[in-house]
Amino acid sequence: MDARERSAELFRMLRMLRMLRSLHSSAGTVRSGTSREERTVAIAVPTTLPPSREDVELARAAGRRLAALARRGRPLTLQLREAGREETVELPAAAVKLLAAILEEMAAGRAVAVAPREAELTTQQAADFLNVSRPFLIRLLDEKKIPFRRVGAHRRIRFEDVARYKESIDAERRKVLDALAAEAQELGLGY
Repeated sequence: MDARERSAELFRMLRMLRMLRSLHSSAGTVRSGTSREERTVAIAVPTTLPPSREDVELARAAGRRLAALARRGRPLTLQLREAGREETVELPAAAVKLLAAILEEMAAGRAVAVAPREAELTTQQAADFLNVSRPFLIRLLDEKKIPFRRVGAHRRIRFEDVARYKESIDAERRKVLDALAAEAQELGLGY
């Protein structure tokens, strides 16, 4: 990678880090009267625009380097250089993991949006997140498998509830796959 490419990569990383820093400072806490409630941030519904090929490659390279550091679970100090200026940025361990997850998604060519866990989704956004059709999601809501509230004639679903449902069905799928693999081994099918 030549100096120009490295400079472009560092510039993109700086933009992402500034976004994370502003997220950490502005969305990290919310005032509710006189008490403070901590907000958690999670990767949410995809945006409509996937990353460019150049961004995918940059995310892949940066993600590989950052993933090992994120697994350590410690804060990270980054030294950034842009147009002759240097800046040091301190990232909390949770932000390092979030950035690594974002880079992993981008490296796979998927668009990513970041939203607070208590954000409310439309039925289409929730269906997109679960990778199901909107009518199927509506059926899940009507069967009370995912809580929701009505805003006029529209349904709103908390991201946290959609994520919890997704985790539960993913866990159920893993159990079924484990059972199938165990049965295949018992039958000597080579799995």
